[in-house]
Amino acid sequence: MGKDAIEIRRSKVLVLHSQGMTERAMGEVLKVAKSTVHEEIASMRQEVAVMISEYVQSLPYE
Repeated sequence: MGKDAIEIRRSKVLVLHSQGMTERAMGEVLKVAKSTVHEEIASMRQEVAVMISEYVQSLPYE
């Protein structure tokens, strides 16, 4: 699977997750394993945690 296809799938996972869909249901809709959906969500959470950490570290101290 190409990089573009993975990014499209990740975008779809994000939208479906934000709508409250279960990982199993997302897997069925996207025709991938539930574990693939779980890994995508975990990866996105980790990326966001890093971005938040970097942002907080960039804030000036008072």
